[in-house]
Amino acid sequence: MLRSLVGSEMCIRDRLYCMGACGGSKAARDDHDGPRTPGGKRTKSPRNNAAVHNPGEFSGSAGEDEPISGRPNALPGPCSSSLYLWGCGENGRLGNGSEEDSCLIDQPVANCPASVVQFSAGGYHTGAVTSDGELYMWGRGIRGQLGQMSAQDQHEPTRTIVEFPRQVKNDRVASVSCGWYHSICITEQGRLFAWGYNEDGQLGLTNNKFDMNSPELVEALEGVVMVQACASKCSSGGVSLDGEIFTWGSGERGQLGLGPKHSKHVPPTMVAGKLGGKRGVQLSMGSN
Repeated sequence: MLRSLVGSEMCIRDRLYCMGACGGSKAARDDHDGPRTPGGKRTKSPRNNAAVHNPGEFSGSAGEDEPISGRPNALPGPCSSSLYLWGCGENGRLGNGSEEDSCLIDQPVANCPASVVQFSAGGYHTGAVTSDGELYMWGRGIRGQLGQMSAQDQHEPTRTIVEFPRQVKNDRVASVSCGWYHSICITEQGRLFAWGYNEDGQLGLTNNKFDMNSPELVEALEGVVMVQACASKCSSGGVSLDGEIFTWGSGERGQLGLGPKHSKHVPPTMVAGKLGGKRGVQLSMGSN
């Protein structure tokens, strides 16, 4: 049976329903502009699709509470589930083949695999992971946030390929988090990949300040086993198997929790100080 781990979702008879606001929410109405387009103009804050209020804050997951097979992020076994999305349909983010808004729990996402175990709704795009460790993305792709080697929008779930280093064996995607214009995924073995918009360093790629249109391994976290990640507006973060909290990207509003306000392109850095040795369990990040 599918189970929801986050507030605005519910499960009925093995089907996963994404609950959210239709017609807007606080995130859709705030006064923070989105990132610049290639032409230099600021975009408006995103209109929300279901399952998200602040992009990157809510995601759904189905599976067991404890890892299996000795892996930190082990996926549950094969299952049958249906993914429902509604709200703003711009750029195909609902995955139903159109850009029409929807205010009804009507039909499941038609071409979404029947074995979705985790999903995330971002500012303009959506992602889902199957029990086979496959990643599917759809919606707006202007900054490469779909990870499909292009900037094209996708109106239906489309496979995103994660290229692992040659020496890596038997690893696969376990979860995805969608921010405003970038995305992050974690693998079963605890590796973290990022792609999309990178003006503020939210991808965590310390040697690369450019946007990426395919998943890139965050080498700054190599050797750290990550179990949860969160993509926000201009920053990102995650929690390790040891309960360490890492944040990176823009800290202009203090959102990285690293003390005095930081500027852009802060590399993945462990949050310390006020935690007093306590272990982190889950991280959630709003727009700022």
